[in-house]
Amino acid sequence: MANKMTFVFGRMNPMTIGHEVVLNKAAAVGGRNYRIYVSKSQDRKKNPLDYKQKVKYLKKIFPAHAKHIMDSPARTAIDVAVQVASEGYTDLIMIAGSDRVGEFQKLLDEYNGVKGKRHGEYKFDSIKVISAGERDPDASGASGMSASKMRGAAADDDFDLFKTGLPDKFKDTADAKELFRTVQKAMGVKSFKEWLELEEKPEDSTAFLFAKIASNTIWKKEYEAAKKMYLDFLKKYKKKGIALHKAASLYKHVTDRGLQNYLNK
Repeated sequence: MANKMTFVFGRMNPMTIGHEVVLNKAAAVGGRNYRIYVSKSQDRKKNPLDYKQKVKYLKKIFPAHAKHIMDSPARTAIDVAVQVASEGYTDLIMIAGSDRVGEFQKLLDEYNGVKGKRHGEYKFDSIKVISAGERDPDASGASGMSASKMRGAAADDDFDLFKTGLPDKFKDTADAKELFRTVQKAMGVKSFKEWLELEEKPEDSTAFLFAKIASNTIWKKEYEAAKKMYLDFLKKYKKKGIALHKAASLYKHVTDRGLQNYLNK
């Protein structure tokens, strides 16, 4: 068994051609001995896809790396190090974006050989964190692509922009559109069609009651502010569903359906 293991760990939410650069670097450095781990963090804003969804789409989008994508309990890079060490590997290489190299090198070095920690222990003869390449957020192509740009495109209901972050062989497939809708759903973004459906039976929802309550409580200020933001967003995006979601998301007690009913009262 080779004593060296190369790995990638990231949120990849969603995965992009920028991530493909990192995976390709891991394959080039590690040969057959490389692994791809994804985090389990999830929230609507920055981590819309859950762990299982990420593993599923990573395998579809990057089939050349599919057998190296791990289904593992590891939640952090430290967890990965502990797991790899327990398997008998003596040297560890991590591939990361250029802006994270120093951070991960310091972290992994700090706990190398340290015992008694809750996360477990690991001891490697060498640990190296290697850059996958420089990122330029203003560039076109892989070096300028980011998951945040793709989440922004999903929020704006802009599939054409979203798919520019996907590999050419995948971007025009049904799976690409499915990924787009999955990200939107996880983010709570409603399409124009779904927005219209809100009008059909507003009285059936708890949000409708919240909207009614808002007219006589302290939340009215939030709904009034959200209403103003909705009108501003509507001028900018020209789509009611997008404007509604963006306005509602700015205020703690305002929901999409609640704001829709407030606008209609």
